[in-house]
Amino acid sequence: MSVLIPAVKANLGQGNSVNIIIKFISSSKLALVLILVILLFFVIGAVLPQQGIYDEGDIVRWQGDNPLITSIAKPLGLFRVFTSIPFIVIIFFLWLNTLTCTIKEFYKRGKFESFKGSEKIKNSGFFLLHISILLMIGSGGWSAATKMDARIILTEGQSFAESHTSYRRITKGPLRTDKHKEFVIKLNKVSVDYESKIYHVDTTSEISIFENGKKVDDYEIKINNPLEYSNINITQDKTGYSPHIAIKNIKTGRMIINSFIALKTFEEYNKREYKDYIPLTLFKNVIILTFFPDHEEKDGEIVKTGEKIVNPVLLVEEQDHEGNTISKQTLSLKSSIIIGEHAFSFVGVRQWASFRLLEDPGYKYFYFAVWLSIFSLLLRYSDDLYYLFRKDKPGGGS
Repeated sequence: MSVLIPAVKANLGQGNSVNIIIKFISSSKLALVLILVILLFFVIGAVLPQQGIYDEGDIVRWQGDNPLITSIAKPLGLFRVFTSIPFIVIIFFLWLNTLTCTIKEFYKRGKFESFKGSEKIKNSGFFLLHISILLMIGSGGWSAATKMDARIILTEGQSFAESHTSYRRITKGPLRTDKHKEFVIKLNKVSVDYESKIYHVDTTSEISIFENGKKVDDYEIKINNPLEYSNINITQDKTGYSPHIAIKNIKTGRMIINSFIALKTFEEYNKREYKDYIPLTLFKNVIILTFFPDHEEKDGEIVKTGEKIVNPVLLVEEQDHEGNTISKQTLSLKSSIIIGEHAFSFVGVRQWASFRLLEDPGYKYFYFAVWLSIFSLLLRYSDDLYYLFRKDKPGGGS
């Protein structure tokens, strides 16, 4: 800074290329354009499906349906817009614009003389506010360039080894080094509290963490009580059910699948539906599973009566590729049905939980900058606040 300030001062007011560059970088018009571009990025992030938020398969299908937009957006990294190189470059120029404006204002106000006299508190607040803005922009850009934001899904009893290929969804900043912690998370139990057997109140996931084959400790993660481990913030996300399905070819006797399938959870107005298709291409038609933890039959239809596992049943629906229903069958726990050449067995059921794993090096600095900005605003408008709250206002009462 001590080298930069004299250089800026020496070139101000001179008709050379350096002066032109400084005037351009510190221009308020440039700041406005950069802010508008950042707002455009937010619009793009809301319109285009973003990696780390949507499943990769859903993004690929969207890209297939919109080839023209994809051909433009994908090379620019706009399917991960807030960690893309264009976004980081815009953030850097906004930081540079703010820095040069602050330096010019520092000289305009008489350098360190501005911190003396009757205006010293206001000026201190003014420059502290600019420093906090610089810190906000800088830490935000650092986060975008180096953070990791990922998600995992575990069924009770399953483990997750922390590595790049193990995540269900992951986005990383372009300047992040691919250093993973390689610890292991095991999901032991999921406990979901309901009110009146229907309304979701709270979720607790009991996990164990291992390193180098040895247990570190047991932990509980709640929706509003995340776990921070090895600088990674682990947050409770959604929950659902994983029925254990066994599918066997009747003719050959070959077991095709024999595992837990984490069904998607759809929530709307406190109503939850557990549903997904079986991800196997060997079937001529699409097989969709819908799970009912507790149920009763009304007019030949299955109706869910509770969220806890009391009287579980699976609805197995066969559809053609145009979405037309061919058949529907119910599958009770420990029973089997036949669909074409395959026997479907409902072996058991467990719960799954999804977690968000976030490592953000710039977050703490951004948080500090927010508090610094509040303090600087109090300094900047200290006289106004004093006048506002003083008891003996001029022209007023006592």
